[in-house]
Amino acid sequence: MVVSKEKVEQMLSKMSRPLHHSYVSNYILKCSEEEAIKVLNKLVDDGILKEVKFNGYYVLSSYSGLEN
Repeated sequence: MVVSKEKVEQMLSKMSRPLHHSYVSNYILKCSEEEAIKVLNKLVDDGILKEVKFNGYYVLSSYSGLEN
């Protein structure tokens, strides 16, 4: 399954607070958790998101609330 650009933009608009990959997969991207993790990890590699100190939670890289 390929996640559309619109879905990724919708997800990024909600990532100002840490979200768990299962929430992202079920309620935002509406895809499998494996696919959501691939999308999230790609955005981490691109420097757009970061994984916060609680495993499985992602947030915009500019967020400063919970550091690694």
